[in-house]
Amino acid sequence: MGEYRVDPEDFERLVTLLTGARNKNEAKLLLRSILTNREMADIVRRITIAKLIEWGMTYDQIMEAAGVARPTIALVNNALKANQGIFARILHRVPLVLNPTERAILSRLKRGK
Repeated sequence: MGEYRVDPEDFERLVTLLTGARNKNEAKLLLRSILTNREMADIVRRITIAKLIEWGMTYDQIMEAAGVARPTIALVNNALKANQGIFARILHRVPLVLNPTERAILSRLKRGK
C-alpha cells in the first residue's frame, strides 16, 4: 500500500482551517463537512484505542475488546509517543466522555476480566 504524502503548506492550511473554528459546534460542523463517516470512525477508533492503551490494556486485550488488529494498535501506540507525546498529553488534558463500548471495557477491567 502506498504512503500518503501531505505537502507542508497544505498541512499548514489544514491546521489553520481546524483552529479557525470559533467554538465546539463549529468544529463539529467543520469535521462533518470535510470528513467522510469512515474517516471520522477511523479517528474515533484511534482515540478509543489510545484510551485503552493509557488504561494499561495489553495488545491482546485491546484486540479482543475493540476488535482491531495489532498493526492498528501499534500505529496508535506510536502516535501517543510521537511529536513529544502531544496526543497523550491532550488525551489526558481534555475530558472525554466514554462511549458505551469503552464503558463496558472499563467495567470488565475493574472486575478483573
